[in-house]
Parts: sequence; C-alpha cells; structure tokens
Amino acid sequence: AHLLLARTTVEAAAEDGAIDSAWTELIDDLFASDAANPDDRMIRARLFELASFRAARLVNRDVDRAESMLNRLAEIEEFNVDPVDDKSLDSPMFMSRRYGGWGSHSKMLDLRISVAEARRRIAQYGTPAQFPDNADRWVNADEPLTADDLRGKVVLLDFFAVWCGPCIATFPHLSEWREKYADQGFEIIGVSEYHGYGWNASLGYSQRKDDITPDEERDGFAKFAAHHKLLYPIALTPDNSLQQHYFVNGIPHAVLIDRAGKVRLYRIGSGEENAHDLEQVIEECLREPVAAPSA
Repeated sequence: AHLLLARTTVEAAAEDGAIDSAWTELIDDLFASDAANPDDRMIRARLFELASFRAARLVNRDVDRAESMLNRLAEIEEFNVDPVDDKSLDSPMFMSRRYGGWGSHSKMLDLRISVAEARRRIAQYGTPAQFPDNADRWVNADEPLTADDLRGKVVLLDFFAVWCGPCIATFPHLSEWREKYADQGFEIIGVSEYHGYGWNASLGYSQRKDDITPDEERDGFAKFAAHHKLLYPIALTPDNSLQQHYFVNGIPHAVLIDRAGKVRLYRIGSGEENAHDLEQVIEECLREPVAAPSA
C-alpha cells in the first residue's frame, strides 16, 4: 500500500509541478505510520528507503532540509548515526568507512558525510573561482582559456566523463543554455580528466582502450563532443587538482561562477530540479552588471 501510495502521490503531484510538497506529504505520512506501528518492519523499511532517498536528492540543493530529515530518522534507534564534523572529512581512516557496508547504518553514515561535504562546498560561495589553468589539452578551443579571457562572464564549469550516463543526460540543457545566453556573456567549460577512453565510431560511444595516448584520447574527446553536438570548450586535465579544489566526488558536477569571478552555486547530478536551479541562477547572474576593471 505504501509503495503504491509513493508512486501515485509523487506522479500525480509531478503533473501539477508540486513534486516537492508531494514528497513532504508522503514522508510525513510514513513517519506518522511508523510512530503508530513501531513493530511493522515493512513500514519502517519503506520509511527509511524513501526518506534517505529524498535526503540524498536534497543534500546538494537544500542541505538544511536534508540534515533535518536525517536528524528525524536518527530519532529512531536503528538509524541513529551522529552528524559528521568537517575535520572528519580529512581523515583517511574515517573516509575509508564510506561505502564500507550494507544496511541502514552504512547509508546513514554516507548521507551524514554528504551533508558535511555539502556544507564545505557552500562555504566556498562568494570566494574567488579557479579555472582549468592546469589543462594540457582543449577541445573546441584554438587556445587555452584563461581567467582573463573569462573576466566579466558568467561561467559554468561542467565536470563530467565520457562514460557517465547522467553527464550525457545534462548535455541538452547545457547546449540550450549556451545558445540562449551566449550573447549575454555566458560561457560553459567542460572539464574532464583522462580516463583511457577512445571513441568507437561503429558503436557511437566512448570505450575503454588499453595503451591509449593523450593525443588519441583528445581526438576521442573531440569525436565524442561532435557526436553530442557540444560546441563549448572542453578542458582535459592531467591531474585532479581542480576537481579537489571544488570537492568533486560525483559527476556531473556543475560550478556556476558569477561576473565578479566568484563561486555562486554548486549542483551535483542530473535531473530537472538541478537544471531549474542552475538556469534560475544563470539568469540572475546575467542580470548583474559587469564590474569595472580595477586600476
């Protein structure tokens, strides 16, 4: 019954564009059902499944709401995992526990870590952005793009990989935004590391290849970009220093930079909610004046 309720409630709400309130209503109902039937394992399992799923979707959009949901789950003894502090994120021993097991405790720990990581990213909002100055190959660019080239522009850094399905799912939005906003001072830069993938023309997708050279991989990236009709510059980085700076641990990972060269927004993952957030803030940034160059 709760499985059917979840599906019908959310799908019906989605038709009206009220998916967020539908999720809230559904999870509130499950918490109430669990409180009324604490020995019903089916209800509790469904509660954890949906509440943890929703928290994972919220964590990079509204970290306060995500953490509030986790705190609510933690009031149930079997889901009680304490919040993770920022210092713990730098502990290799602690991080090795991530994805280290199955079950609700492991999932709660993973989500607690995700909350701490999200707060670390949010702390970068308003700080000077970094660009892919370490790139050693570029696709769709005759010359490397520098911070000076991008001064006064609104820039979206799209961290992706050619093998990543969710990354490919975001390409239509990226291409649409570039066409729509380029003449207003908007630029997209794709950023990827070398992963040893080349282009398989007969199959129409990128494929892992042994002993591929950097030049061959760059050529594969160019063919991948042409296949997906990506016209914006793509930077290939020989190391992950830029990824580490922006705490990239999942892709697609979008970093939006405003005209002042400051980090404005992160969004991680594909989906219409993230696309809506990004486009809304892109338009907000484009309405802001270009700062006069300093003397």
